[in-house]
Amino acid sequence: MSDRLSQLRATFSTELIAATTDAEATTLRDRWLGRKNGLITAEMKTLGALSPDERKAAGQQINDLKNIVEAEIETLQARFAAEREAAQLAAESIDITLPGSRIPAGHLHPITLLRHKIEDIFVSMGYEIEDGPEIETNFYNFDSLNIPANHPARS
Repeated sequence: MSDRLSQLRATFSTELIAATTDAEATTLRDRWLGRKNGLITAEMKTLGALSPDERKAAGQQINDLKNIVEAEIETLQARFAAEREAAQLAAESIDITLPGSRIPAGHLHPITLLRHKIEDIFVSMGYEIEDGPEIETNFYNFDSLNIPANHPARS
């Protein structure tokens, strides 16, 4: 039994070194620690055929191998997780000394653009553009022009 366990330990060490990705580590865990088809589970099932004294010693050796396999696979998966996190941090690194990006300014409304073009046309013909109030009071519209209070234009 101990020869078989030594052979399993050597096989596991070889497969552990060959695992280079997280998916391979998961496959390795399933192959060795799987509930139905795991290699260690298969060894546990052979304990029923042994005598009580042999069963105790073999069970201890199998449990030791199981603990080693669990620890090594956990270490391997932790290493892959750390590498994945380090790669993600390197890809997302931000240099805070660089100037920030500016928010792009908006643009003028199409009617405003059209008004500017029309003004440019009139200025090129010699006209001047004057700005004034857009809403006048009643005084400037009617009283200063001597329009009576009951005139139809005031309604």
